[in-house]
Amino acid sequence: MSSTRLEGTWVAVGDRLFTALGMDYARPRDARAALARACRAIQVLDVRYRRLKVMRFGRTWRITADRLTAEILREQGAELREARSAIRASLAA
Repeated sequence: MSSTRLEGTWVAVGDRLFTALGMDYARPRDARAALARACRAIQVLDVRYRRLKVMRFGRTWRITADRLTAEILREQGAELREARSAIRASLAA
């Protein structure tokens, strides 16, 4: 097993991101609030993300994320398959 379970990434928040996402808010803070709500929703729905939030970084803003590495996801997938097989076997008996 890898000692690194999480990998970090970030995306700059600003006019280019707002345009790319089709966001048209009068105030940048309203757009950031919408992004923060989206981050919370994604985190609830996507098990890969352990932290996903809009954060101030110096004079700029970023969406930062810590997500499980692909290696860990593969390991968890194997564990889930084994558990499901054991459950199926116990129900068939």
